[in-house]
Amino acid sequence: MSAIDSRLSEDGIGVWRDGPNVVIAPQARLPARCVKTNAPVDVVLEHKLTWLSPWWCLTILFSPVVYLIVAMAVRRDAIVYVGLSRAALRRRRVAIAIAWLVPLLAFWPMYALGQAGSVVGMALAATFGIGGLISGYMASAPVRAKRIESGFAVVAGADPQFVAMLPPWPGKRPTNDTAKTLSTVFE
Repeated sequence: MSAIDSRLSEDGIGVWRDGPNVVIAPQARLPARCVKTNAPVDVVLEHKLTWLSPWWCLTILFSPVVYLIVAMAVRRDAIVYVGLSRAALRRRRVAIAIAWLVPLLAFWPMYALGQAGSVVGMALAATFGIGGLISGYMASAPVRAKRIESGFAVVAGADPQFVAMLPPWPGKRPTNDTAKTLSTVFE
């Protein structure tokens, strides 16, 4: 990429490091570096982050339907634009292919074992397929939301060198006052 994409910035104003995590203010732009390799950016992806407090996951004990309704109601979302190098994009595409192929490949043995009456084998094949789907999904995400509060996204999964080039987070966890103050900077 020869010029800086308008969805990224040269210096990453409104982006900080907090230990191994990256804190992103509302409307902030990440630096024009790959978040996975810290190499120059070749592609910019729009990535939707979703976060739900782990305590809400206890509602699944009552009912999966209750959990889904609660999760849709109380989750927090943020959209970030992340830069990826060609190598990181290639790894992401392989992870997406695995997420699709493993469940498809697990379907045939699951079906065959079900026809043979092997419930245990069928369950193992289904578990393998679901595991492949989940691991492929997790591996394909450029970054993962650790927390979203007051519009600030705290993300994990960035390259340590990428994180090290960011300024340190100036204070404690983001509050509504901090979000209001910083949102005026990005307008």
